[in-house]
Amino acid sequence: MADFLASILVFSVVLSLFLFSWNSVTAPETGSTQIQRDAYYTSTFL
Repeated sequence: MADFLASILVFSVVLSLFLFSWNSVTAPETGSTQIQRDAYYTSTFL
């Protein structure tokens, strides 16, 4: 069970990093609010 939770944590971190880099490249203005919302949802989910 711990391995499953660890894999979910790693996946969420990698996904958030990917979204951060993608939004910073495509839309820097709207990317900041999107990242803050994703980080908030990720922190509350974990």
